[in-house]
Amino acid sequence: MKTHNESMDQWSFECNPVTGALTCSAALTGPSGDSMAAAGHFNRLPSSLTDESTSPDPPIEAHLEPKDRASSIALTDVPDGLSAAPTNHKEALRRPDWNLWKAACMLEMQDLIASGTIVLGMPPSDAKIVQSIIQYRLKMNDDGLPDKRKARFCARGDTYSAGPDVPIFAPTAPWVTVRCLLSVACANNWVVKTFDVKSVFTSVERTGLPDIWLAAPFTLGYPTGHAFHLEKNLYGFQHSPRAFYDAFSQFLTSELGFERCAYDKTLFYRTTPQGLTYISLYVDDALVVCANEEA
Repeated sequence: MKTHNESMDQWSFECNPVTGALTCSAALTGPSGDSMAAAGHFNRLPSSLTDESTSPDPPIEAHLEPKDRASSIALTDVPDGLSAAPTNHKEALRRPDWNLWKAACMLEMQDLIASGTIVLGMPPSDAKIVQSIIQYRLKMNDDGLPDKRKARFCARGDTYSAGPDVPIFAPTAPWVTVRCLLSVACANNWVVKTFDVKSVFTSVERTGLPDIWLAAPFTLGYPTGHAFHLEKNLYGFQHSPRAFYDAFSQFLTSELGFERCAYDKTLFYRTTPQGLTYISLYVDDALVVCANEEA
């Protein structure tokens, strides 16, 4: 029981120790001196009436932004060997395992340069430099254990726009198509397989776009004033998924003899003497349903 007096008014509070419900009753004095009574019931105790000794202040980390709190935990609690992936490049630089992540970054840059996706050079004075970013990922093995570090060099799409004339919408397979294909496969005992395209965006030529220069990550040792000239598409741009869809659908129809469904732009089919084959695309993943292995 807790009682509060203020002039002629009297308030009393009673808390149920089992349910935590709070009952409030008051004896008030009206303007003309008449007494009035009031009562109220709360499901839980208001924070203003809570004993401060039972409500300690939250730790400092609770006041940080989620990304800052994650960075704080990653910096102060890094286990031996493989650890959680850094959330940004600045955090990666401060980690004790930066040398391992730097090796992953250099491997990514070497692959992009070797494949002709980017070329290091001096941009012209009037070139607009698109900002870049490195994303980090800790890949797992089949047992769910850390396997290797992976870094991906991407463009910051929010710092570049290809213009209204460049299509950016990339169709993806609807679930109704996937369900129909799996139902047909189960009913006819057909073959079901899946595959994904490696280096999905960097394998597509950059066509119909102006010259694009990407800022080089100088923390990896690239000289100041240099930038990467984009020769092919890259992760991060809004038009990259659509560019891959156009290129891959062109490959299916012109090279492999598939036809595109008129009602679902992600569904392709082909009829051969060996049987019928369906391919359904979801960005860089594909579902294949065919009558037999030879189809």
